[in-house]
Amino acid sequence: MSTKNRVVEIETSIDVGKIKVKRFGKTFEVYPWLKGRLFHKMITGHETFQKKDIRLYVKQILSLFYGCWNIFGRYDIWVFSTSMERRLIDGKYVDKLFDYIGNELGYKSLVFELRVFQYVSYRRIASRKAISRSVLMLMETLYAKLFLRKIELEGEKELQKLLKTVDGGVNHPWLIRKYLAQYRVMKMLLKRLPNPKLVMMSVAYTNFGYIKAFKEKGIKVIEMQHGVITDNHHAYFYAADMNAIQFPDAIFTNGECQKEVFIGDNKFPTKEVISVGSYIIDHYKHRNRRKQKKKMQVLFTMQEGEIGDQLVDFILNLSKDHDDKLDIIVQPRRMKPSDYKQRWPELVNVGFSSLSFYDAIGEVDAHSTIYSTTAIESLSMGVPNILVNIERQSREQLGNVIGNNPYTHIVDTPKAFVEALEKLKEVNGEEVMNSNAYNIKPGFKKNIKEVLKSLIK
Repeated sequence: MSTKNRVVEIETSIDVGKIKVKRFGKTFEVYPWLKGRLFHKMITGHETFQKKDIRLYVKQILSLFYGCWNIFGRYDIWVFSTSMERRLIDGKYVDKLFDYIGNELGYKSLVFELRVFQYVSYRRIASRKAISRSVLMLMETLYAKLFLRKIELEGEKELQKLLKTVDGGVNHPWLIRKYLAQYRVMKMLLKRLPNPKLVMMSVAYTNFGYIKAFKEKGIKVIEMQHGVITDNHHAYFYAADMNAIQFPDAIFTNGECQKEVFIGDNKFPTKEVISVGSYIIDHYKHRNRRKQKKKMQVLFTMQEGEIGDQLVDFILNLSKDHDDKLDIIVQPRRMKPSDYKQRWPELVNVGFSSLSFYDAIGEVDAHSTIYSTTAIESLSMGVPNILVNIERQSREQLGNVIGNNPYTHIVDTPKAFVEALEKLKEVNGEEVMNSNAYNIKPGFKKNIKEVLKSLIK
């Protein structure tokens, strides 16, 4: 069953709108807070990728003073992003979604950065003003523990039905406290700090409490596309009616195709979708391609969780049987190359990229993944795809987006992979780029400048 059909099944058989909590004289719809974790667990087998251990807590504590002096300034835009969005460009780590706006367009911006998986020193980032989200998270944790011990829910019957849709349910008491604390802490900050004219986020569906606080204050919230947006992404498709107060006012997408996700039977409460393109793609796409070598090089962008383990097994089988036809380069995401080699010693014959995806993609002949957004990005950089359809996720997540692109092949076996690779030997990079213009709109700098003019006055 596709993710979209699963969403429809759950949201039409359970009255999820009844699951509410009343606090601070307000009523909050709880289902959106739980939905992400439920579907993440259904797809990956885990409630979250990030394990909370002593090392994570130590790193967050050490991050408390990262840019903390910037909190008291007056800003046009508050940005909520993560360190995973940073890429090394010309000696500085650039937030690929937001730094152009804050550095080049004249809008004074403060970046609240969630620093996980990648830790870059303050002096090495390109953002002019940034602060660690650890400060907010500490305040939220303390508030939740001190003042949110007892939570009374409405719709307990519906909640229990919802939790049974995935084995073991999810940690719903913690999630409810998390978003209530987000809301309360942000309300307090907005009373004490100069308010921004606009808020921009890389991920809206983990910041529901903040969004409600901003919108109650009359501050518009914009989500900037950070990954794949399709009607098979649980965060962007709703079959149930939800209050728009917790959702962004608009979504800025890479291309025109994402607009189709929010029409028809989709009840997602944000209807304003504006395509602006991609800064990072425009920056890299016309760099020189590698010269043809004896064996074709394929860059594998990895996925996390159990499905990522299956991709490693696929790579091992491909390498063992077809080593004479291709060179495999693995592009890690959160796991380090040493972690891969420790778990799979057989990867000794596979290369690991030490570059960012955007630098590495210019050195290879083809790109492969399961359903990472890099499959869409690679096309706009002139590199064709071979998607590995593990658990049918390539077709489900990307089939409607790039499944019909002549430079994307979706395969199920190593043999089919090699056959597809043969068909891609003589492709023209410019033709590959042009084939993807509907998914990633050219001209980001001009597009974002024009749309922000209408929002910030």
